[in-house]
Amino acid sequence: MEHAKAGRPRSEQAREAVLHAVDDLLIEVGYAAMTMKGIAERAGVSRQTVYRWWSTKAEILFEASATDAEDELTIPPTGNPTEDLTAYLKALIHFLARSHAGTAYRALLGEAQHDPAVAELIATKDVLANTARAAIAQALPT
Repeated sequence: MEHAKAGRPRSEQAREAVLHAVDDLLIEVGYAAMTMKGIAERAGVSRQTVYRWWSTKAEILFEASATDAEDELTIPPTGNPTEDLTAYLKALIHFLARSHAGTAYRALLGEAQHDPAVAELIATKDVLANTARAAIAQALPT
């Protein structure tokens, strides 16, 4: 989740490095073992840089997962509603079962079961519902 805070402008290069680092660390060490210090070290930025933009590892992981999900689940229209919906469902299955972004999303859903702050974070942006609505709207005749 991106926060607008006073101070130096956010470096897009640092942001990308942090988002890639959180994805990599999730796969390598898992959610529970991931730390803000480890994310900063992996990204090659200071912990202060990380904390300037995100308060928790869940916020970083959610931003990375949501961005990746939107990319992975946006299907170019073919003009054939059946093909478009089928392509979306295949992308959704791949996202949930095999994608690194899907792994991150599932980790957050699991964490949300016992961490109300993570549950609230996930509720701020329902990526799966948003992409499903877009796919259905794209397939429906106008």
